[in-house]
Amino acid sequence: MNENTPEKQQNQRSEYSSTQASTFEKASTWIRESVTLKLLSIGLLILLMLIPVEMVQDLIRDRMYNQHDVEAELRSDWANSQMLSGPVLTVPFERIIRSTAGENKGDVIDRKTVIAQFLPDQLDFEVGIENKVRHRGIYSVSLYTANAEISGEFGDLDFDFGYDEIDIKWEEAMISLGISDSRGIQEQIHVQWNSSKIDFTPGNVRTKLFQNGVQCKVPLEEGKAVRFSIPISLNGSSSLNFLPLGKTSTAHLSGDWPDPKYEGAFLPDEHSNDENGFDARWKVLDLNRSFPQRFIQTPENINESYFGMNLFIPVNEYKKNMRSAKYAVLFITLTFVCFFFIQMINKIRIHFVQYLLVGLALCLFYVVLLSLSEILGFDMAYLIAAVSIITQVCLFVRAITKSNKVAFGMMSGMLVLYSFVYGIIQLEERSLLIGSIGLFIVLGVIMYLSRKMNIENLNGDKAAESQDE
Repeated sequence: MNENTPEKQQNQRSEYSSTQASTFEKASTWIRESVTLKLLSIGLLILLMLIPVEMVQDLIRDRMYNQHDVEAELRSDWANSQMLSGPVLTVPFERIIRSTAGENKGDVIDRKTVIAQFLPDQLDFEVGIENKVRHRGIYSVSLYTANAEISGEFGDLDFDFGYDEIDIKWEEAMISLGISDSRGIQEQIHVQWNSSKIDFTPGNVRTKLFQNGVQCKVPLEEGKAVRFSIPISLNGSSSLNFLPLGKTSTAHLSGDWPDPKYEGAFLPDEHSNDENGFDARWKVLDLNRSFPQRFIQTPENINESYFGMNLFIPVNEYKKNMRSAKYAVLFITLTFVCFFFIQMINKIRIHFVQYLLVGLALCLFYVVLLSLSEILGFDMAYLIAAVSIITQVCLFVRAITKSNKVAFGMMSGMLVLYSFVYGIIQLEERSLLIGSIGLFIVLGVIMYLSRKMNIENLNGDKAAESQDE
C-alpha cells in the first residue's frame, strides 16, 4: 500500500518550503548583521574609491603641467636663469722662437700668438633684487630684475708662463663679462676703467670661460694696477648665480624675495630673511677653488665653483593641492570608520550606496579646492571647500541617524581632521614629524574604540548562540 498520499506530499512540500525560507532568512540576517561582512565591504569600497582619488590627482597634475608651460613661456620671453662671470682680462702675446744653431742662430724663425687670461685680484658683487610678478590668465610667475654693481681690481700682470721670449700686445687687451642669457640686459653696459668709461660690445671671442657675454678693449700699461666698476641691470628668472673669479671674491645680495634658497659650492657667510626680504653675504678666496688666477689654457669644470640663490617657492598652489590629495585615502578611511562606529553604536543600517555617496563627496572636496585655489588662493579655497563638504556630509549623517548629537560629533571630528591636514600642508621642515604624531594619536583612538566594539560584538554573538541552542 502506497503511504505517499497527497496530504503527506503537501506536508512535505510545506516543510521543505519552510526550511528554505528559514535558511534564506538566516542568510539575510547574517548579511545584515555580520560585522565581518560590513568591514570587508567597507574595505572593498575604500579600494574602489582609489579610482576617483587617482583621477583627482591626475587633474591636479594636468593643471600643474599647464602652469609649468606658461611659466616656461613667460620666463623665456623675460629671461632665463642668470649667471654673472668675470670680468676676465685677456692679453695676447707672441711667443718668439729663435734659431738655436747654424748660420742663422739667434734669428726669429717663428711667432706663435698666445692668449693670456687674468682674473681680478679683488672682485665684488653688490646686487639688489626686485621681484617681478607677471600674469597670464589664471597663472602668475615670479621673475626678477637685478641691479648689480661689479667692481674690483686687476693688479700687476705676470706673464711668466715658461717661455724664453715674448712680445706682449698691450694695445689689444680686452675684458670679457659672462652673462648666461643676454636677453635680460636692460641698458647699455659700460665699464669704468680707471678714469675711462668704455662701452661693451656683444660677443666673447677671447675666452672660453663662458659661452655668452659682452666684451670691450681696454687701455693697459705694464706695471700699473687698474680699478674697474661695471653697473648692470639684468632681468632673469628662477636663479641668480656668480663665479668667484677674484683672488678674493665677495658678494652682497639683498631683495624683497621672502624665501631664497642658497645654492652652489659656497653657502653665504651671513644671511637673514623674513617676510619683507632677504640679505646675504659671501666671501670666497682663490684657495677655496680649483683653478688659478692666470692661465693660457682654460681650466676644466670652472663652473662648478658657482654660488648664488634660487627664487625658491616652498609650496605653490598646485603642490599644496597635491599634498592635500595624498591624504584623500586617510580622509575616506577615517570617515568610513566613523560611519561604521555610528552604525554599530546606534544600531542603524547604513547602506553601501550611502557609504559610496559620502566617499564621492570627500573626493569632490579636492576638485572644489583645486578650482577655487586657482582664483582665490589655497588658504581661502581650503576654508570654503572644507566648510562646504563638512556641512554636506554632516547634514547627510543627520538625515540618516535622526540625531543632532551624532551629526555634531561627526562635524567636530571632520573639523579636527581637516584642520590637522591643513597645518601639515603649511609646514615645510617638520610636516613629517607632526603628521606621524597625529596619525599615531588617531590610530590609538581607533584601536580603543574598536576594542570596545569587539567586546559588544562578542557578547552579541554569545547571546545569539544561546538562542540557537
